[in-house]
Amino acid sequence: MLKQSAAYWCYVGDGKLSPEEFFKTAADIGIVGVEMVPPEQRQLARDHGLHVINHNCGSIENSFNKLKNHADLIQQHKAGIDANVADGIKDLIVFCGNREGQDDAEGLANTIAGYQQIIPYAEEKGVTLLFELFNQKDHPDYMGDYTQFGLDLIRAVDSPNLRIVYDIYHMALMKQSIIADVVENLDIMTHLHLAAAAKRNCTADCTEIPYPEIVRVIHGAGYVGYWGQEFVPGKDVKDELQRAFDYINDCAN
Repeated sequence: MLKQSAAYWCYVGDGKLSPEEFFKTAADIGIVGVEMVPPEQRQLARDHGLHVINHNCGSIENSFNKLKNHADLIQQHKAGIDANVADGIKDLIVFCGNREGQDDAEGLANTIAGYQQIIPYAEEKGVTLLFELFNQKDHPDYMGDYTQFGLDLIRAVDSPNLRIVYDIYHMALMKQSIIADVVENLDIMTHLHLAAAAKRNCTADCTEIPYPEIVRVIHGAGYVGYWGQEFVPGKDVKDELQRAFDYINDCAN
């Protein structure tokens, strides 16, 4: 059975599940990790036997690709790292910022310089920063919208405490070579996110992304990190989570 997680923001509130219902449902299904859980709900998650595995820090739109942001962001990320440590959370999801007309080479160089300044603190505290890539449909103008940007960033900073959270849904929309990108860089791909491409809907209902092949090959190549369900469900949240969980497990067989 694959190690699966579920992102809190997708399944709680707005007429969906209460925190209690979400955690109970996830645990009953066999999900072992929950993501981006608000601090006030983390003990409840743990009471259900779930691991609170990550949180996020900083702004998607305004981040390290602009030098003017560095001073404030360094302090903000140190605070985020400290908050993770205080609550026993190992991973912190981070970003690069929007282009706003900026050249990618300049933005990448600035992002590298920014993370080089914060990584020693992350190493000291034992927290891993997970850099996230996004598509242009959901996050217009985001600079990190292709795999190579993330690979160049992580290889340049060269620290075990900076890795990639690779969202298959986002990168499928950007026409990236998902299987090759992950398999050839397993050492820095430590977390995967999943959803169907059409409407970011239930992973089990996906017809646009070849999940059976993706899961089989990546799992077979030795990937041992989380497969994170991060889709926006319809009316029957519990059923969709169950089906998504079963679907991804079945894809590995």
